[in-house]
Amino acid sequence: MRLVKDLRDGADMYIAQTQKLTTNTMKTLMKNLQKRGTKNLMKITPEQMVDSILDTADPRVFTEQHKEALRMAMLPLFTKSTK
Repeated sequence: MRLVKDLRDGADMYIAQTQKLTTNTMKTLMKNLQKRGTKNLMKITPEQMVDSILDTADPRVFTEQHKEALRMAMLPLFTKSTK
């Protein structure tokens, strides 16, 4: 029983950390969208979402060329497939 309790406690801690990280990430993305002038957060375009994500990239690491390559790679992830 002790093993099950330890596993459960570990899982609970992992879930709490993941939820906090997800919450902070979403807050950052929403702030970036609003900073870009997005008025209606219920109608975010794929381009706006990708740009918001790329706004979090460290400019010391990602050049504009890197960001553009990432933008082109990420955009299909947020668009509906016609297949």
